[in-house]
This record gives sequence, C-alpha cells and structure tokens, in this order.
Amino acid sequence: MIKIIETEKKPIKLWLDDIDQDTLEQAKNLANLPFVHHHVAIMPDAHVGYGMPIGGVAATEKVVIPNAVGVDIGCGVCAVQTSLRHLNQSELKKILQAVRQTIPEVSCVFIHRKSCCL
Repeated sequence: MIKIIETEKKPIKLWLDDIDQDTLEQAKNLANLPFVHHHVAIMPDAHVGYGMPIGGVAATEKVVIPNAVGVDIGCGVCAVQTSLRHLNQSELKKILQAVRQTIPEVSCVFIHRKSCCL
C-alpha cells in the first residue's frame, strides 16, 4: 500500500502513486456510504467508473452492490429478494440447475462507454 486517505467516514487505501480527481471523488463517495465495512481499497489500475471506480474494492455489511462487481462483469445481473431463509446443499443445487437451464449466458462488451450484452 502506498497511501491511506483518512478524511472520509472509512479510510481509503491506495495502491497507486497517482489518482485522477474523478476516480478519487468516486472513492470518497464510496467511503462515505453507511454500509461500507472497514475501508475502501483502490488498486494500481484504478480509473473512473459508473458510480464506483474501476479497480476499487469495498466490502459491505448487509447489502450487495451489483455495480461493484463491474458494469461489464455484472451485465444482465438482477438481485431479487426472496422469502428463502435457509437452503440445504441439495436444494441449492436444484435451484442453481434450474437457473442455468432457464437463463442464457451472455457476453458483455463496452461500446462507446455503454454496457452492451451480446
């Protein structure tokens, strides 16, 4: 780690020498979210993203941020709350098998800074 910024609600740990202002602003916004756990990490390849820096890492408490896995990686992902509270392994395998059979796999690319699924 090269530097720690401690001006925000959670510290930002930087693994790069130089960070552009837009990427830093996104990291600061992320560090001030109430559900971010412990710290935000910014990797050496970081650059501005869509709400969260590409190359940014943040663990959260009791929430999932689909955009945090990457706009291209999470392409087509949808989070849905269910009434399920516990599944044993065989039940989970049956559900995952049904999901894989029902939902097609897609490839995602960026075209002119817009996420597109093929």
